[in-house]
Amino acid sequence: MEAPFTPRLAALEVPADLSVLRRASAWLEGQAAEWGIPEDIVPRLDLCLNEVIANCVTHGGPDVLDAPLDLRLSMATSHTQCLVTLSVADSGRAFDPTSAEPKARATSLAEATPGGLGLLMMRQNASRLAYRRTVGRNHIDMLFQFDSASVGPAGRFGCRNGHADRRQVDIGGPVQRALDERRVQNLSWIPLFKDAPPQAVEAVLQRCELLEVAANTPLLVPGQSNRSVYIALSGVVVAHLGDPLRPQAAVVIPHGQCIGELSAIDGKPVSTLVMVTSDARVLHIPQEVFWGDLMTLNGVAENFRIILSDRVRKSKEQALQAQRGQLEIEHLTKELQIARQLQISMVPLQRPLFGHRSDLDVCGFMEPASAVGGDFFDAFFVRENHLFFCIADVSGHGIASALFMARAMGLIRVLAMGTMEPHMLLSELNARLCEGNEANIFVTMFCGIVDIPHRKLRYSNGGHCAPMLLQPGGARMLPIPKGALVGAFPGCKYSSMETVLGQDETLFCYTDGVTEAQNPLGEEFTEERCLQLLGGLQPLASGELLDHVRAQVADFTETDILQDDCTMLALRLP
Repeated sequence: MEAPFTPRLAALEVPADLSVLRRASAWLEGQAAEWGIPEDIVPRLDLCLNEVIANCVTHGGPDVLDAPLDLRLSMATSHTQCLVTLSVADSGRAFDPTSAEPKARATSLAEATPGGLGLLMMRQNASRLAYRRTVGRNHIDMLFQFDSASVGPAGRFGCRNGHADRRQVDIGGPVQRALDERRVQNLSWIPLFKDAPPQAVEAVLQRCELLEVAANTPLLVPGQSNRSVYIALSGVVVAHLGDPLRPQAAVVIPHGQCIGELSAIDGKPVSTLVMVTSDARVLHIPQEVFWGDLMTLNGVAENFRIILSDRVRKSKEQALQAQRGQLEIEHLTKELQIARQLQISMVPLQRPLFGHRSDLDVCGFMEPASAVGGDFFDAFFVRENHLFFCIADVSGHGIASALFMARAMGLIRVLAMGTMEPHMLLSELNARLCEGNEANIFVTMFCGIVDIPHRKLRYSNGGHCAPMLLQPGGARMLPIPKGALVGAFPGCKYSSMETVLGQDETLFCYTDGVTEAQNPLGEEFTEERCLQLLGGLQPLASGELLDHVRAQVADFTETDILQDDCTMLALRLP
């Protein structure tokens, strides 16, 4: 009959930080030595412990800092079996490593990438893994089972009082040598050390330093001298190839790659900003150790030559890509300039629009915020004395809005010739624009038809800003019918209203790029400010009126650069 197990238990609490790895390993090795755990088991325990702690800290999220990591080591020994359980508990986000798919091993060196093998190594080294989450904490148990005959005298069943004779354990002997061998083998994924003598590499690295670098710490600063080579082991390290304030100019340095070797070669100041953007572990190799010791080891110099050759090749590829990108940008810029010219040519910009007629004064203004925009206006005669006009604002601005604007303008010019009812035009335009509108772009629009001899204006509105009516002695908002955005909802119906334009009255239409223009304090120009401005003006020709409003908007915003497309239309019957 199997003899009962003799249990042992040890526990340690440590902060959730990568800096505790050495402390945790020392605690584990000390307990293993005291309990007589076999020397071939200890490296497996230490590897699993380091992997679990590193994963808890790196991937546990902010909640992992709420409580310390709880480390527990237990051993139960009978006459024939020994069970060692290593447990880690953390307060990070829920994660079950036992159900995750481990990273597949690479079939060739070209396919190999660092990292991601922690779970695979844990499954290979532990006899069994178990996971549970209780009271907001992750608990992972790693079980190691082996023959009790291999347990040292301190841990065997029947030892006096269950305690070991520490004089029988040589901490610096086989156990430590096994740990050192495991650490050396773990360096083989670093390209610089590939196929180099492991023990020789380990001996040289005794003169180097493993740095625990906090997030947002510069590793290399442009203009400063550098006498060190660094190798990123964990965390995120980036090189800023251009402006440090532009995140898109940052390149992530893969784990295992050398950093700073060029400035350490020629002694010239550093040319690239290298930043640690998350807590990281970095191997620091002094210049004299790198050139005087590492480069003399078999294979290291050849590895370094391959690394530099690969880096030069990649630099050439990046330079070619940058050149191609610059050519594409120049070509696209030319295309946008042509598109801008074409878009402007679609809008009637003569000043005034109908200079040959003395009974009408109409002028428009359009200024896109980017190369091309989505605002537009139009005015043309549908009958000899009936003028159709509209002002519109396509959602967004840029190429997509400009294309939608061109489509809308083409439809308006066709539809306006077939009806004298503005609301009917909007209904038909809405139906047409809703067709095939996968991008969900829409347009707001105010449109009307002026019966010039009778001074009668019949108008309709599709979600646009209400125009302002300038009259002798002041300005007011023109009442408008309610109407949905055009091109957004199929089947919408619109309605019309009528008014009579008095002598010396001016209809001022605009897009929200005018009233929503902001000053440096974030204050908007607003409709109220625009009404006050217009109400205080002496009668002006339509073109002069638009120029004055644009100048006042620029004074208010303290810049000529637009935040949104700015479009205006003024119409008056003398």
